[in-house]
Amino acid sequence: MMGNKNSLVLVAVVLVAMFAFKYMQKQMIPYISYAEAMSKGEYVQIIGMIDRAKGITVEKNGLRFTIVDSKGTIQVLYDGVKPQYIEDAEKVVVIGKFDRISKLFRADTILTKCPSKYEQRKIK
Repeated sequence: MMGNKNSLVLVAVVLVAMFAFKYMQKQMIPYISYAEAMSKGEYVQIIGMIDRAKGITVEKNGLRFTIVDSKGTIQVLYDGVKPQYIEDAEKVVVIGKFDRISKLFRADTILTKCPSKYEQRKIK
């Protein structure tokens, strides 16, 4: 009788561990290159600098901008609220997936890395 109880507890612990592992896998979103994002079409995150020459356009369906890195460019459409200080961001991380039909990376999250006001400035 005690063996059945222990077996049930062990099975319950294993099931909880499996569900926790699956949940954690979903939460881990990989950083990938623009080329990989365009070819895979999966939910990923990419990082780059906003192309200042092209700027940020506010459209009816969101913000549109281009990000660049050393290997290329990708156009981004973000349908959320414009992040504060996005124009000053050194780099942005966009999380979402590439839409092959519109040829846009459709982001649902933007993280910005802005220059810190606490960084020491060079004195001339």
